[in-house]
Amino acid sequence: QLTLLSIPIRRIHPSAVFTLPNDKHAILLGDAQVSALYRLGTGVNFLISNLESLRKVLFKTSILSNVASNRRVWDKFTNEMNHRIDTLVSTQLSALFFESMCGLVVFKDEIWSLDKSTMRFEGPLQHSQVLK
Repeated sequence: QLTLLSIPIRRIHPSAVFTLPNDKHAILLGDAQVSALYRLGTGVNFLISNLESLRKVLFKTSILSNVASNRRVWDKFTNEMNHRIDTLVSTQLSALFFESMCGLVVFKDEIWSLDKSTMRFEGPLQHSQVLK
């Protein structure tokens, strides 16, 4: 018996940062922002890799008294995070496709194939080789 589960990989919320009614900001990153991640640790690693950017935003907004300046800082951070999250989702979908549909192995930005006769990995492969 085979059970096929369809698990979409998508963003949970349209924006990584959104404003709450009390003018505070909620930030969704990593596992909190993406419905399912193909690799273990991807969400927490994403969060850790973006903590410095978040720290800078919190520092800048704590010293700025101008509401418009604060809003610009948050808008810039939000745009950067939205772009990074879109890239994360795209990367996860690509890895899922190459590994589950093509029998390849994805490691960071590299794609490897398994030579079943020797049981050795060959690669990294050029994307043009993979797409053939």
